[in-house]
Amino acid sequence: MRAAFLVSLLIVMAGGGIRAEDEKVRPLMKDLIVLNGGVVLGGTEEQQAIWSLRSVLMLARLGVGRTYLPFFHAEATHRGGVPQILEQKPAFLALAWLQHSLGEYRFARVEREEGDCYAYEFVHGAKPAKRAWVVWRAAGEPHLVRLFNDPLRVIRAERMPLVAGAAEKVDVRQEIEGYMALEASERPVIVWLEKP
Repeated sequence: MRAAFLVSLLIVMAGGGIRAEDEKVRPLMKDLIVLNGGVVLGGTEEQQAIWSLRSVLMLARLGVGRTYLPFFHAEATHRGGVPQILEQKPAFLALAWLQHSLGEYRFARVEREEGDCYAYEFVHGAKPAKRAWVVWRAAGEPHLVRLFNDPLRVIRAERMPLVAGAAEKVDVRQEIEGYMALEASERPVIVWLEKP
């Protein structure tokens, strides 16, 4: 049975953690992943957000049911190393958008996973006529991607946000041969589709 796709957003305090060596915990590790929110990943806050969101998508493909990420970014100051500045991490905001957008959807299949283009299909849990495709490029400059979506009808599309607020709308061109075309970049785009 495939685990349900669910991104549970949880405040995780630094310093603790689950140890895979613990015999009682190891069986749970296949269904629960804690993303460190950048300490391990490195890179900029924006890169961490992109990598974290794409990691959650790939973990959903592998059947992982829950993913957790720290809510706040704590920046140490010279006052004894105590965190003084708390701000929402871009990675948390990106995953909050993913949860809001795909919370009712379940991973269904890989539409494309070739070269540097990825497209995963998610199906609504209660209304299987509703679909969502998440499309991104592994690296490089944005470019046009064509995906065969016949008989699905495009409803709307959004690109992963890096700040709080509404996500960027994405134009999806429906082509005559049953393909849709959209600009794919490292930041994933969700395209909502529906069976007529």
